[in-house]
Amino acid sequence: MISRDAATTLRELAKGFPIVGITGPRQSGKATMARAVFAGKPYVSLENPDVRELATDDPRAFLSRYREGAVLDEAQRAPALFSYLQSRVDETGSPGQFVLTGSQQFGMVSAITQSLAGRVALLRAAAMLTVRAARRRPCSGVGGRAAMAGWLSAHARQARGSRNLVQELRPDVSRARRPAVDPDPGPDAVSEISAAVRGPLFETWVVSEYLKARFNRGLLSNLTFWRDRRGREIDLPLERGGRLQPVDIKAGATLGGDAFRGLELWRELVGDAAVEPQLVYAGDDPQERRGIAVHLWRDLAHAVNETP
Repeated sequence: MISRDAATTLRELAKGFPIVGITGPRQSGKATMARAVFAGKPYVSLENPDVRELATDDPRAFLSRYREGAVLDEAQRAPALFSYLQSRVDETGSPGQFVLTGSQQFGMVSAITQSLAGRVALLRAAAMLTVRAARRRPCSGVGGRAAMAGWLSAHARQARGSRNLVQELRPDVSRARRPAVDPDPGPDAVSEISAAVRGPLFETWVVSEYLKARFNRGLLSNLTFWRDRRGREIDLPLERGGRLQPVDIKAGATLGGDAFRGLELWRELVGDAAVEPQLVYAGDDPQERRGIAVHLWRDLAHAVNETP
């Protein structure tokens, strides 16, 4: 499924830059997104040994095949191309000529920095996880909890040994006049769904959705967490128009009064700089309590789209 935000961002970037680059892990949908957004351009995979050999041995002849540009998948596999791409786009000066994708982010960015600086706009594609398919099925009561458990179980199996995306959240040491402490380390691997891993896995998924929303709009990660020395914490204190919107994440299917204490404390500490808090949880009852908007896991897309 192609994010409309990412597609819009790609089209806008292609209007201002001769080359657009998409980086991200394998199986994150880079090539699918590029081919869908730039359907009129030829698609060329440099994973193909014969194609890669021509691109490496005779880059000029290779590029002459694509007078109107092309989508070059796994472009970092033919680094000799990059200096020739520079000459090509400088000659024509036209925007949106080539689209480069690369799963080796360091190699891709390094090649761009050396040869194509100022000519490429980069978009980072995170691993494609979505709750939209789950939203098609009504979930209530026991059924909702079972659906959530099934979803978590499937993604826990998928996560074992995965190298798709690691994004570290830094402590936010500037917020609410409270010192932050280092984050707790997560489990090295997830083998079975249990009470011990359900929370961290659910939190990781929610954070990844907020992160992908930023990447899809061509923005860098600005996500942090906050925790004071007494253990009170906010999972995601977000910047929004110069103010602060806290997002808390709860993996439980029900919400007790204590679920809101961290958000209420944050609101007290931040004062006028606070924006309406959000709470995302694994239940099925949409609600608003104590001035706090509660979002269901199935409706996370709505909460994500409200963020800056």
